[in-house]
Amino acid sequence: MTTKYKIKGIGCQGCIDSIEKLVADHPELEAKVTLSDHSIEVKKDSIDKVALNEIISKTGHYSLE
Repeated sequence: MTTKYKIKGIGCQGCIDSIEKLVADHPELEAKVTLSDHSIEVKKDSIDKVALNEIISKTGHYSLE
């Protein structure tokens, strides 16, 4: 199952790289970040939206819509 969320604050490939690095550091999370529609598609349902938001907000300026 996959779930797609919009991300506030992304605007360039550097943003995507930052989020993908955070995602890679979490073994229970498999996701793809897309710049064209400012989204993240989570490929496992083992993590909820709140936990995912905590992970991506660690950069300081990204959050889920």
